[in-house]
Parts: sequence; C-alpha cells; structure tokens
Amino acid sequence: MRNQILITLATLVALDSMAQPAQNLFVEALMQGHSSAELAHEQLNNGIDNSVNNRIIEILKKTTQNDGPLLQEAQLLYRFKEQAQCGRIEFWISQPSSHARWKELGGQLSICENGGPPLQECPKKVLVPNGVLCSDKSKPIDTFEIKASH
Repeated sequence: MRNQILITLATLVALDSMAQPAQNLFVEALMQGHSSAELAHEQLNNGIDNSVNNRIIEILKKTTQNDGPLLQEAQLLYRFKEQAQCGRIEFWISQPSSHARWKELGGQLSICENGGPPLQECPKKVLVPNGVLCSDKSKPIDTFEIKASH
C-alpha cells in the first residue's frame, strides 16, 4: 500500500510537468465531460531535471511492451448541485494502443470552472473560498455535498 501511494505521488508530480497543465486538463474535463493530453519525454526544462518523468514513461511502456503514446485522461463523474460550477473529476494514465489503463496511477478531485476547489462552509451556512477563515475566525469545512464525494 505504501509503495502504491509513493508511486501515485511520484506520478502526480511527473504529470504536472509532462502533460498540458493539469488544472487545464481537469477544467476541460469538467466543462466538456472528458479531456486527455499526451505524456511526453522531456529534456531539461527550465533547469528542472525530468528524469523521473521519463523513467515513469519507460516503465509503463516496458510493462505493456508497446511504444505507443501514454495519455493522462480526466473524466467528469458528476457536477455538484449546490455549487453547479464545480464537479468531481476522475483521472488516470492510459495507453490506447495497448488498451492499458492505470487508474491506480490517478485519482479523483473536486474542482470548479475557475480551476480552484469548491467553496467551503462557515457557521450559518455562509460559503467562503478555500483557505479563507470565517468571520468568527473559525476554519471553514467542506459542505455536506463535497464531504460525501470523497
């Protein structure tokens, strides 16, 4: 289990620099229902060594014994009712040419059309942006709908 978590974290870090900006991929999936972007080998990029990214690509292609492109895919699971501009997205890595899909190298997240997380709730059902304290200085919590999505 620990190794799977580490692989997933390493993959998310790698995906951040290998595909189109992840946020755009997720927002596009929210707006259009599905989105994908190719994961590509990278050279030194702005001084950042992408050897981890390249290694992940190599391992996955070796696993399938197929040199076809790898994609990061995202799909809308559902929109929230209370915050209709937000929804739940599932994402994963795939290789269409081998029919491989690695959902264990993905996950789910809640995102809004502006690219940010859904609003949180203060006492008296007041909604505030994520990271903003309530007027009584208490920390806001996820709404019932957002909690239920996890």
